[in-house]
Amino acid sequence: MTTKTPAKTTAKKSAAKKTPGVRESFKIIEKRSGRWSVLDRATRKFVNGAEKLKILVAKGLVKAPTAKAKPAEAGTEA
Repeated sequence: MTTKTPAKTTAKKSAAKKTPGVRESFKIIEKRSGRWSVLDRATRKFVNGAEKLKILVAKGLVKAPTAKAKPAEAGTEA
């Protein structure tokens, strides 16, 4: 009597793929220094200034800066 060994399957287990959903128009990258950069996917240029701050605050990555209260002036200086 001959016994057959089970055939080796070459089928790879498929990795669980995440559905991409809606792709955002920008890419947020954390730098090694801990700061954030925002890349516009359409133009492939980095976003700076108020627009970058608005995007990062909306994502909850940074807090919006608040204006510091001016200290009360102590009398007149001569």
